[in-house]
Amino acid sequence: MGRATARAILAGHPGPKCFNPLLARFICTGEEPDLADIPDEYVGRPDVLAAIQEISTDSTGSGDLVQRHGDLLEQAGFRKVLSSSTTSEAVHALKRHFTFYHVIGPLLQFRQGLKLLGVQTAIQGHAEESIKFFTTSPVSASDVQSFFKPTYTPDSELKPREEMIMYNFGKFLKKAERGTLSTPWIDIYDGVETQVVINTGHVLQALIGCETLPRNIECGLVEFSHTSNNLTTVNTCAPSIMFSQTARIQEYETFEKHFLSLIVDAVGFGIA
Repeated sequence: MGRATARAILAGHPGPKCFNPLLARFICTGEEPDLADIPDEYVGRPDVLAAIQEISTDSTGSGDLVQRHGDLLEQAGFRKVLSSSTTSEAVHALKRHFTFYHVIGPLLQFRQGLKLLGVQTAIQGHAEESIKFFTTSPVSASDVQSFFKPTYTPDSELKPREEMIMYNFGKFLKKAERGTLSTPWIDIYDGVETQVVINTGHVLQALIGCETLPRNIECGLVEFSHTSNNLTTVNTCAPSIMFSQTARIQEYETFEKHFLSLIVDAVGFGIA
């Protein structure tokens, strides 16, 4: 993965923006991070978060807690009796281990892979700037809309329809930015359906195959097919959107359902 990431960064890809800031800084500097105060959101495992929550709110150190979470505490190196005086220490042990220490081996291998063609040296020399390659940074709705350039028809009767579609596209992006779009989402691993709030990262993942804008592509293309009854399609390799059924998606409510299906129901590279 380190070698693949090095090649991707050299090719203009925005990087694997999937690490929390603590791990991203370690990747870029090689320095062990300050683990004194780790935010809960940096702990990726739901079972560890549940253990931290229960232990934090129950200062009695009851036997039930030890029975339920003893394996996690053991993995974290906490072998003291769980009591009111050791609760804080137990929580810190869980956070330190499951945020950083349990992935130190893979992280070191990842950094070793980044040495391909001098990428690791460049990253370490510009650590603050390079951290953005590895951390999630939400893209604004206006940046996404500015990236996709519409090719309007010279037909004076059809152009207003296309302009309305672009207006709806912008409105959809604004709602994604504000976190006011949600939809049922089926997890591909366990088949469980949950309600997910759509953000601009989800939109870009469907449109260009990455949750942020590429560094080496100036813009994407928006086209309109006024005669096709097919669903809207996208091309993630040469970023483009082909809006179809243009008469139907003049109304924003219809556009929203149409575009959500593009994100959620897409097969392969974003073909709904």
